[in-house]
Amino acid sequence: MACQPVVNANGFDSPVLLRQQQELAQHIREIEDAKSLVIGIPSSEATAKLRRDFEAIMPLLDKATRYINGGMLDNMSDDELRNFVVPLKDWDKQMGEILEGATAIGLQGIEPFPKLLAEFKQYQERIQSQVEGIYLSLNDAFRDLMEKSGQDINVNG
Repeated sequence: MACQPVVNANGFDSPVLLRQQQELAQHIREIEDAKSLVIGIPSSEATAKLRRDFEAIMPLLDKATRYINGGMLDNMSDDELRNFVVPLKDWDKQMGEILEGATAIGLQGIEPFPKLLAEFKQYQERIQSQVEGIYLSLNDAFRDLMEKSGQDINVNG
């Protein structure tokens, strides 16, 4: 039986995505807390904790992006998309702040963070792409252009 969408206080979410949002939010808070405690050269304990947090968040991001890219958006109404894009936009913002903070404290120069940060950035770009796609799909001028392009292709094809 497939999960049915539900509406909650955060807008449109599915139970699976809501659970993933909560887990991601917890790991993001932990990364932000650890990042804010690091001054100068990170201690081995701080580095190990950050590594664990990044490694814990990667499977969650993978699940979330697969779920979002798996066609769940295709059957949403415009109102559902408007509600759904809000937490995605927040994820994108938080992930951007983490990447900026990681750069500010020099994590990209400490193993294993170059690979982890690159992977994290790829997930951020996927989420950012979905946010942009949702906003484009809600734009009437873009819809008209896509419809006209489709008609042109049918006429010329």
